[in-house]
Amino acid sequence: MDAIKYYLYYLDSQFTGFPLIIRITVFIIMLLILFYAISVIRFYYIVRTRKKKEKLYKKMAERFEEKLKLVLFSGQNLSRDVIINKLEFKQGSLKNKEKESVTELLLFVKDSDDQTLNEFNYSEVIEIFGLIGYWEGILRKNNLKRNKQALRMLEDIAKPGSGNIVAHKVQGRNNDLRKHSKNTHMRFASYDAFKFLEDDFDREFNSLDEMRICAALEERAKQKKLPLLIHWVHTAQNELYKCFLIKEIGFFNQKESGSQLVEMYQNEKSYQVKAQIVETLGLLKYDDAIDVLTDSYGFNPVPVQACIIEALGNMDSLKLKSLSFLEQIYEETQNGDLLTKIVDNIYKLDQNKDTFYKLKQKSTDDFHESVFTYVEKVNEVALVK
Repeated sequence: MDAIKYYLYYLDSQFTGFPLIIRITVFIIMLLILFYAISVIRFYYIVRTRKKKEKLYKKMAERFEEKLKLVLFSGQNLSRDVIINKLEFKQGSLKNKEKESVTELLLFVKDSDDQTLNEFNYSEVIEIFGLIGYWEGILRKNNLKRNKQALRMLEDIAKPGSGNIVAHKVQGRNNDLRKHSKNTHMRFASYDAFKFLEDDFDREFNSLDEMRICAALEERAKQKKLPLLIHWVHTAQNELYKCFLIKEIGFFNQKESGSQLVEMYQNEKSYQVKAQIVETLGLLKYDDAIDVLTDSYGFNPVPVQACIIEALGNMDSLKLKSLSFLEQIYEETQNGDLLTKIVDNIYKLDQNKDTFYKLKQKSTDDFHESVFTYVEKVNEVALVK
């Protein structure tokens, strides 16, 4: 620090009395030189670190890759002692700096072969190398970049029911890390996996949160039937989050929630939520909702009306009822987009196309004729595909 001060004072004394523009120019040049020097050092450090990692990975690959293939794609569940012998490895001898390379190698071998992975042997290998404990330790350190890396690695190597491996990060200050940790907890927790669906999941709910939660729910659904998501819809305050949960009810086909969704639709004030409820009722093919939807059609804005039309098109077990309503509102509709949706869903519901061609013949202008022609062509193309 003293040396830096010395040179600063020295430069200042050398240019004392010079015009201000020259002094500013010299100052900027010195800053650029300093920035350049720091950049060169940093670049050298990054290249050196990367080369060391590549060298270590190559060493681990030479040592374990072929042996891992024999174990991971074996047709038999091998005991831990047998796996250790096949790997020619002494448990506990792997250094921490080697565990990151071994994790990357393990994931590479796992995904690089078309053979069926032996899940039992894979879990045993992870335990033998102590990889879960290593990445949990990284996750406990106060380093955001390494925390995120550890979280991704744990997601890749851990198995459902692995325990609450990220519980200590679900209350962190960093939004992305905290949300990511909650999703990881949902995927892998051995108990109380869905507790973070309460209280709108987290602050500033967004599309990335939707994708992560959906992926976590899919993982859980592979293990056992999901709890009814309508429970968290009732407690949600954030409209985006509420809409997401309602959409997931349709995605996971939770028909048991149909009656509650109908009741919620009747009491809901938000048109965005109402539209999502209608869309989900259509996906569920919940026929008991038809009367409520048709009776409320005229009291809703266009986006909700469009969802009602699509939902009725999906409820094909009561085709005549839906078809009759769509024919009725066709005569009254002036909105071009709604008109196209009505004609398209009439085409889907009308098995013999009697109603469709009857309305087509009654077309009185070029626009209405073009709508019918467009719907026919689109459905014919879809049928061919």
